[in-house]
Amino acid sequence: MTVVPVAADVLLSHKEEIIEAWIHEVRTSPATTIHKVLPDRKIKANLGFLLDVIAESLRRDGPAMEYRLDDGANREARHLAELREEQGFSISEVLEDYSVLRRQIMSLFQRDLKVSTPEAFEVDARVDVVLDRALKTTVETFHSIETGDLQELAATDALTSLYNHGYFWQRLDQELQRAKRYHHPLSMMMLDIDHFKTYNDAYGHLYGDLALKEIAIILRGDRRRSDVVARYGGEEFGLILPETRIESAHLVAEKIRQTIEAHPFKRRGGAQTSLTVSIGCAGFDEDQVTDAKQLVEKTDRALYTAKGRGRNQVCSYRIRPVQEAVAAS
Repeated sequence: MTVVPVAADVLLSHKEEIIEAWIHEVRTSPATTIHKVLPDRKIKANLGFLLDVIAESLRRDGPAMEYRLDDGANREARHLAELREEQGFSISEVLEDYSVLRRQIMSLFQRDLKVSTPEAFEVDARVDVVLDRALKTTVETFHSIETGDLQELAATDALTSLYNHGYFWQRLDQELQRAKRYHHPLSMMMLDIDHFKTYNDAYGHLYGDLALKEIAIILRGDRRRSDVVARYGGEEFGLILPETRIESAHLVAEKIRQTIEAHPFKRRGGAQTSLTVSIGCAGFDEDQVTDAKQLVEKTDRALYTAKGRGRNQVCSYRIRPVQEAVAAS
C-alpha cells in the first residue's frame, strides 16, 4: 500500500492555518452564533491533537482501514463532545464540526500537495479513517452525556434539585446490596422539618418553598461525594451514607440539625425567622436488616422517637444484645 509521508509534512506545517480557518468557519456559522464561544486554547489543543493523529496515520505502513485511534486520540474526541455538550450544541452541529475540519484539510491538500491520483486516494482514505473513528467516539460520548442528563433530570426533585423519592429507593437498594456483599458499614437518616404546616400557614407557601430550597442547599453542602441526598416527600428528606457507621451518622445528623437551627430563613418583608428539624438515623446490621424497606422502617422509628421527645433533636436506632429493638438517642 502506498504511503504518502509528504502529506503528513504538509499537514503539520499548516496546522495553525487549518485550526484558525476551522475556528473562523464554525464561529461564523448561523448555528454557532447562538452558543457560547469556545476558548481558543481549548479548541486549538483539541484540534491540534487530532491533526497530529492524522499526520501519524499518513506516515504509517499498512492499509488505511487497519489504523486504530490510540487512547490519546479517543480522549480528545471525547473531550470535543464534552465541550460541545457544555455549550448546548446539537448532534447535527457536532457532525458539522467534523465536516468543516475535513473540508479544511482537503482544501489544503488540493492546494499544496502534488501527488498522483492513487496517492491522492490513499491520502483521502487515511484522513477519512481517522476522522470517522474520532467522530464515532465523539458521537457516542455526546449521546452518553445526553442520556445521563435525561436520567439525572428524571431522578431530580423539581423544587429542590435534590434526588427524588424514587431515585432514593433505587440507590438505597444498591448501596444495601453493596454493604452486604463486602460487609461494609452503611447508614441512613430521615429529616423532617418541625411544625412545617404551621410555618406554611403563617408565612405562605412561597416562603415555605423557599425554606425547602434553603434546607436542600444546607444538606448538599454538608455531604460527601458518595452520600445521596433526596427530598423524600413534602417536608421530609432522606440521606444515604455509604461506608458510615451509625455513630458517625449520628454526629453528621447533629451537625446538620445545628446548622439548620442557626440558619436565618427569609420571610415576607425581608424579616428572618428560624426552623428546626428532627432527625432519625439507622445503620445497616447484617443480622437485623435484610432489605431497604427494613432499614427505612428503623430510620422512621428513630425519627418518630425524636419527634415524640420534643422535636429539634437526633435519635438513632439501636439493637440491644437481647435482640430487642429500641430507638435511643
